[in-house]
Amino acid sequence: MNKLFPLLAFAAFALVACSEDKPAPSHSELCAQKTLTKECLVGRWYLEKVVRGESDSPDPNCNPDPKGRDLRLKANGEFSFEGGKWNIESNGTWKLNETGTSIEIECKSGDCTEGFDRGVNADIKIYGSAELRISANGYASFSQCKLSGTTKLTEVFGWQGAN
Repeated sequence: MNKLFPLLAFAAFALVACSEDKPAPSHSELCAQKTLTKECLVGRWYLEKVVRGESDSPDPNCNPDPKGRDLRLKANGEFSFEGGKWNIESNGTWKLNETGTSIEIECKSGDCTEGFDRGVNADIKIYGSAELRISANGYASFSQCKLSGTTKLTEVFGWQGAN
């Protein structure tokens, strides 16, 4: 029994040590994967600007109102947005495709039901873990700015946090 006790004590210690909770991955770690994931996108994003294509210059026709620029993507697939050129409020659902290259947005209530009642399928990219770009032809997906023709508008968001 004396020889068995140290072995049992070690086994109990090993079991407790291995079962400790690991800390949740950081936002940077979630966004460092090759494929963009839903877990990386969930949280609060700030609309910095709307640009044409991949440029860095804000489009003068779609400058966001400084009052509100808040996009919240929730883990349950819902979103809320306040901001854009006309300081709109909207709610709906979102879904990332399997390859992490596009986002499907469906407006359910708010300003987006007026003239933007169709679903949106937009390209999506993340740079580092702090800059999110969502692009669609002819319109900005959440802020609802629309230009004639097929000019690609890109909304540029900055990471604000998990809540």
